[in-house]
Amino acid sequence: MVELAAPGRLSSVNEKGCAMPDIVMSCDMDADADTVYKAITTTEGVTGWFTSKADVGEGVGGHHLLTFPGFPKPWDLRVDDAEAPRRLVLSVVAGPPPWENTTMTYEIADRQDGGIVLNFDHNGFANADGAREFTIGWATKILALKKYAETGNPDPFYGS
Repeated sequence: MVELAAPGRLSSVNEKGCAMPDIVMSCDMDADADTVYKAITTTEGVTGWFTSKADVGEGVGGHHLLTFPGFPKPWDLRVDDAEAPRRLVLSVVAGPPPWENTTMTYEIADRQDGGIVLNFDHNGFANADGAREFTIGWATKILALKKYAETGNPDPFYGS
């Protein structure tokens, strides 16, 4: 199950001090932190759940180049922070216009009863329409990540 945490909250602030909408969600996974971290930080992992065409540079300063059907060039996400196996922060260098100047944060915490909880935030949308457009999309992608982390069976949302 994916929970939308405080839908519609406005916590990011732009250069003018104005609040910007965020997407925030949380998902319990029956997998360990290392497995989930590798799924979001390696080419093999990202192509297992997100898109079948990816070139993932690892570590701070690396770039995740993701190719999607119908888009003429890869989306470019820069790694701004990486703390294995707990945290990954990506900034959008190139992608769809609503993603310009946004960041994505994945935080992985152990659950007391086993497995992990993944907290995912996509911050800094210029307006609510941009956040609304991608909220359901991220929910479906996080569920694809959950399935991949729990089973190890590759089945990218955007297949070849």
